[in-house]
Formats: sequence, structure tokens, C-alpha cells
Amino acid sequence: MRHLLLLVLVFTAVLAVHAQPQRTDSVFTAALVQEQGTASGDVEAELDRLKRQVGALSAQLDTLTKMQEGAAPRRVDRIDVSGTVFANYGWNYSGTGAAKNDTRFLVDRLYLTVRGKLSETLRFRGTTDIYASGVDADLSPVVILKYAYLDWTVASWLMVRGGVIPTAWSAHVNAAWGYRGVAKVLTDLEKMQPAADVGLSLRAELREGLGHVVVGVQNGAGYRQLEADRFKDVSAHLVLRPLRKGPTALQPIQVSGHVYDGRHPNEDRRTRWGGMLYYPSSMFSVGANYDARRDSTVAGAGVSVFGELKLGRGAVLQRFSVVGRWVAYDPDTAVSNNVRRYVVMGLAYKPTSKMTLVVNTRRATQHTASFERYDGTFTHYQGRVALHAIVFF
Repeated sequence: MRHLLLLVLVFTAVLAVHAQPQRTDSVFTAALVQEQGTASGDVEAELDRLKRQVGALSAQLDTLTKMQEGAAPRRVDRIDVSGTVFANYGWNYSGTGAAKNDTRFLVDRLYLTVRGKLSETLRFRGTTDIYASGVDADLSPVVILKYAYLDWTVASWLMVRGGVIPTAWSAHVNAAWGYRGVAKVLTDLEKMQPAADVGLSLRAELREGLGHVVVGVQNGAGYRQLEADRFKDVSAHLVLRPLRKGPTALQPIQVSGHVYDGRHPNEDRRTRWGGMLYYPSSMFSVGANYDARRDSTVAGAGVSVFGELKLGRGAVLQRFSVVGRWVAYDPDTAVSNNVRRYVVMGLAYKPTSKMTLVVNTRRATQHTASFERYDGTFTHYQGRVALHAIVFF
């Protein structure tokens, strides 16, 4: 509107200049020459007057615009919709399950996410988790709310998050692993703590990019259940990059740890703690983490080693990488010969930044023969070969 008004005023000034009568008769030539200086001065004075009017109108428009912005509530500046799909085709070569060497296509997960900016300091996110129920071979989809939270940036180094929020430790380890669509991390695999919960957290960035700390309070029941008791769980999570200012090759090193404490509905104490050492680079990444739990008098602990190695730097080879994860978990350290082990090895191919395909084999073993086969016998292991697809949109 402002630019249109300025254009009209300038156009009016030009018309005023050209509106002077044109004298083509030679009788008036001398008079025209005499009047030229006077006419030129009049035009310049008129243009100065118009410029002053334009400036005054521009200032008034600025004032009206600010008043309008202050009086009318603004809508969300921008809404982004994205999603993630986990799908696979697998072959059970161990014969465990209802059928001998069964094969299966499966869309395991569909996450739909909406993000938006409410103001310069307020942002929101909502994520639904759609998955097959898996109850009595039923593949009917189940839709649940996994994340729904508001982020308030209090300062450049401080943020408050509230709602259905991710568990800081699970999110951190999953980000380091990077292949949640292929295999779960230890805390998710053994259900040591929920991946998300209803609560409030505070994140503070350390100076000079040396890391961050997250503290929170949450219901403790997880995002799939309503709170059913008066207790609340508290958590603390720390990530450090101790060599951020050291030699270039050592700068990416991350050292992290967490503690999680609360109570079960029957008032039994539950405590979780652990740590991780992680090194990422352009050609490979490797990490190792330890996680432990105590529920009343029962204690369990596990370790995991994971990594990824790219096959080269060329346009084709850089799309391929070898990935792997090894897990050992003891659900009750007071009982002998009950360690569960998991191994996943695969070849990943990324045709685009929006898709990852992983051909992999996985094997789970236990000391005792506890996996039932299709014929009613039991074995100490179960194995599967699969092609996983992870798609982002």
C-alpha cells in the first residue's frame, strides 16, 4: 500500500511538470526563454513540497502498521508437516514362531509431525505414532500421541519444554545410533524407561559449545498411560564435548550420562542411570553405552556397542555404509546364566537424503532354550534376515 501511494504521488508530480502549455509559435520563443528559469524554480519547489508530503504520509503509515500489529493477534508464522516411515520385509530362519521359516512384509511405524512457530520465543511440536497392534496377529493400526510440547526460548542458552516430551537420554542415544528403524537402543529394547512422558524440562547450553544439560520432572508412567499415583520422576542428563577446543581430530568426542529416579505406583523405588562415549566423523561413527536399573531390590545392567563405516568418499561409495550393533543385558544381576545378547549387522544404502535401505541380519541368544519353535520345541536363539526401509518426507 505504501509503495503504491508513493508511486501515485511521483506520477502526479511528473504530470504537473508536463502540464505546462507548449508554445510552438516563434513569437513566443524569446518569452519562453525568459520564463524558463522561473518555471524551473517553480517545479523544484513543487517537487520539494511533494517530497515532504510523501515523507509525512510514510511516517503515518509506519505508525498505523505498528498499531495494527499490536492490536491484532498474529497467526502461526509457519507450519511444517513431516513424517517418518519404518517398513521391512523379513525372513525368520530360526523357525521360532507359529510357522516354519515365516516371511513377512510389515509397515512397522508411521510418525506424522507438525511443527510451528508461534513467536520469536515460542515453538510447538506434535507427533503421532501409528503402528500395527500386533495383538493376536492383528495388524489393525493403533494411533497414539507420542510428542506434544511447547518450547519457550527464555534466553539464547536456556529453553523450557513442557507437554508430552521426549525422554532426553533415549533421544540422545537414538540420535547417536541413527538407525532406530532397524534396531532399538538398549533402554527401548529392554523397556528400562519410556521414550516419552508428560512433564516439564529445562535445557541449558554450556559456553563455547562444550555441551548441554537437561533436567526434568515427569509423571513416570510414560506417554501410553495416564498418571495413576501421586509420585513424580525426576531426571538429569549431561552431554559434554571436553575436547571442543583441542586437536581437530578429537573435537567431536562426546561424553554423556544420565540419572533417572522415581517410584512405582506401589511405592517401590525405581532408579535408572548410565553413560555413553561417542565419536562421530565424516567417514565413520562409533559409540558405546552402559545402562543400569534398580527396581526395589532387583538390579539389572547392560552394555551396547554400535557404529557405522562408510565404504568410500566417491559419489557412489559414500552412499553405502556398514552398520552394526551389539547388546548384552542382564535383567537380574543376582541370577546367573540369564544374560540376553543381540547382534545386528547390515549394509545400508542411501539413494537420497530422504530414504535409507538396510539389508541386515539379527540374532538374539539366551543361555537357556527359551525361544519356542513352530513345532513346540525350544531353542536358545532366534534369527532373522530383513530388508528395512526408512523414509522421511
